[in-house]
Amino acid sequence: MAKVMLTIAGYSHELTCRDGEEARFERLAAILNEKAGQAAQSVGGLTEVRMLLFAGLLLADEVGNLRTAAEAAAATPPAPDVLPDPLMAQAVAALAARIETLAEGLEADAPTA
Repeated sequence: MAKVMLTIAGYSHELTCRDGEEARFERLAAILNEKAGQAAQSVGGLTEVRMLLFAGLLLADEVGNLRTAAEAAAATPPAPDVLPDPLMAQAVAALAARIETLAEGLEADAPTA
């Protein structure tokens, strides 16, 4: 098991994690530290626990907004990224006609059983 030292809102916390997860926890702590700073600026005079509570609420609010946006995006059908090219459609239709002609020719030349 690895240990990582995280500093959030000026408070250091040693955390035990799986080997290789140190960088991930450091990135997550940086996000939490940012939110703790926002909480401290907004309210001021908070204890460490209350600052982390407000930081958690700010993060929960962000997650809630992202979930709502994801649900709305999943409920609406995706718009086509590219409109069909008329020349491409004509080329595909011509190829399909050519393939049908070739198939008919092969069927006509095939020996009957």
